[in-house]
Amino acid sequence: MIGTVSYMSPEQLWGEKLDARTDLFSFGVVLYEMAAGRPAFSGTTSALIFDAILHKAPTSPVHINPDCPAELERIICKALEKDREMRYQSASEMRSDLKRLKRDTGSVREPALAVTSDHRGMRGALPPRRRWALFIAGMAAVFALGLSIVWMMTHRPPPGPPELKEHRLTQNPSGNAVLQAVISPDGKYLAYSDQLGMHLMFIGTGETRTIPQPAGPAPDRSAWWPNAWLPSGSKFIATAMEGGWNLSTWIVSALVGAPHKLCDNADGWSVSPDGTLIAFGRGKGEEMTAREIWLMNVQGEDLRRLIPAAEGNGFWYARWSPDAKRIAYQRFRRTPNGEECSIETRDLEGGKPTTILSDARLCDAGYPWWSPDGRIIYTLTEPEPNQTTGNLWGVRVGAKTGARLGDPRRISNWTGVMPLNRGGTADGKQLVVDKSTFEADVFIAELGSSGRHLTNPRRLTLDVRNALPYAWAPDSKTVLFTSNRNGTWDIYRQAMDQDSAEIVVAGPDYKWAPAVTPDGSSMTYLSRAADELTATTPVRLMRTPLQGGPLEEVLKGRGILRQACAWPPATLCAFSEESPDRKELVFLAFDPVKGEKQELTRVNLRQPVLQYDWALSPNGSRLALAEFDPREGRIKIIPTTSGGTQDLRVKNWPGLFHIWWSADNKSLIVGSISNSGSTLLDVTLDGRAYVLGKQTLLSTFNTWGVPSYDGRHLALTEYTTQTDVWTLENF
Repeated sequence: MIGTVSYMSPEQLWGEKLDARTDLFSFGVVLYEMAAGRPAFSGTTSALIFDAILHKAPTSPVHINPDCPAELERIICKALEKDREMRYQSASEMRSDLKRLKRDTGSVREPALAVTSDHRGMRGALPPRRRWALFIAGMAAVFALGLSIVWMMTHRPPPGPPELKEHRLTQNPSGNAVLQAVISPDGKYLAYSDQLGMHLMFIGTGETRTIPQPAGPAPDRSAWWPNAWLPSGSKFIATAMEGGWNLSTWIVSALVGAPHKLCDNADGWSVSPDGTLIAFGRGKGEEMTAREIWLMNVQGEDLRRLIPAAEGNGFWYARWSPDAKRIAYQRFRRTPNGEECSIETRDLEGGKPTTILSDARLCDAGYPWWSPDGRIIYTLTEPEPNQTTGNLWGVRVGAKTGARLGDPRRISNWTGVMPLNRGGTADGKQLVVDKSTFEADVFIAELGSSGRHLTNPRRLTLDVRNALPYAWAPDSKTVLFTSNRNGTWDIYRQAMDQDSAEIVVAGPDYKWAPAVTPDGSSMTYLSRAADELTATTPVRLMRTPLQGGPLEEVLKGRGILRQACAWPPATLCAFSEESPDRKELVFLAFDPVKGEKQELTRVNLRQPVLQYDWALSPNGSRLALAEFDPREGRIKIIPTTSGGTQDLRVKNWPGLFHIWWSADNKSLIVGSISNSGSTLLDVTLDGRAYVLGKQTLLSTFNTWGVPSYDGRHLALTEYTTQTDVWTLENF
């Protein structure tokens, strides 16, 4: 986005098409500043200025400067209309009003001044000196506007690329998000999947029918999705998840016949343009970073491994070059500094890979597609705090070498949307993307008398940005949470009987995991630079009064992930960090005032550290460590003083994550994520699980429940995703 933020129009901030009325808005901002002596829209950060331009009206110029004529205020306000249909539609229209103002202030008002000795409080009757200054300012503004119009007419830049044209294909509600979609080579059909199954749409009429599920051990309906069409346009390949994370590739007819399985342990990615080969992924469970790239023919035979995965790296989403001689794919590497992602190309004969680009933002997006015009198109997430926003980019590559031929070019300019590139038509004129919006809100629910069912859930945070609860104030009436509502991840507090939150800690850093110190007077939290997130990122553990006040650094460490404090009368506070060799998770006790620390225990890591979550019991006697495993539920109970470690196996509930202790120290509140949905559980210390709440996968779900001190309420995070399919032209 090019320009000075304070003078931008609402449509420029929204990324919409601009026209002459956009310049008239900016001109109105200048007139306002001339009349009022201060900017129309201001703030300490760009995000606050954005919010003012989009949602707030500037203070009346007459209120600031009583000498400002009412008519000039009307002209300025009309220029600053947020809806450009209500704004001045042309510069000539605005010029006429300014000239009329000049005429009226120069003649009609003059006699009134001659007979009125005390003009204070008379809006239209100006002292000659002030009137003459406004007259000169108005004339200068009109003259400057005329010059700018002449300059634009004589210095027009060459025409840019055609405007991006978008067309929405699906209208799914937020409870039934689209999961995957692919368009047929001729652009006539769309195969897509959602919570209700897999469907085929005739794009010309919108007529849709559901594809029958495979016979035999049918996959869950939310885990059955299309991947790529064959060149004929009559069949496509699809992936099924048949229990757990067991993937298989199928071929599906768009016309008649039941789906036919091609290969087990295969996630079919793409079909070569000549229709002879399928590129697919094979690896360990759901772990993308362990996948290898394999090829097979369209009959599911002649399997061969093209690119093996080594420890710490793997591959994802291979797509074919237009001549079928190379593939482009996404590569993941796990390094001592964190996860790295890149897009590479490689021939089919085992040659060396060519790196197109490396960017950590590919790790949450990517999905490269090699278009017929020789570009690789992909998605990049935006920098923090806008990770839920992404945009499309393209880079031209050589057909023979697969090497990059120029700098990447941004294709879209969306905000608040995460697009995933799903490929396009054979002629390259249409591109299909899933456009998703995400929102996380804080809800409050009561715990029933048994403590094992939720009642009366209601939404606490009412804004449209993300919010994540971490703790309660000792009164059990106020929730501490983080939110990006002001453009950065800040910490807020909100009582259950309030409609709005008050900010506790603000600033440019990324802030998370607030916890109340055992004495109840202060809050500790973690903070790091907003543009850094690696295993070696310096993290500061901070302290501030619970009601807000001065910030103090308690200690600093390498890659600290979480911190927590016990409840009174216990006094223990602890944090965790990854060991330098990345093989252990180290727990340390710390003094929240002096910053002194002492090691409590270490746990060997079987997976990347981000696959673990932990909680400190309210009485400070135990830690609970949940390990995300898609096959089974695994929790370790670790004493903080003495005693042996206890391993829990939670039957029938895999993928455990987001863990807290109950207020009575007798059970755990933990989320389970699987291919059938997400569930919030109460797990006893002997491994029995009771369902607190359940949602469907990828629409609304909850695996996050923070208990209040009195054990009567849970603060929940409810995630809402809405995803629909769009086609793009002129990309």
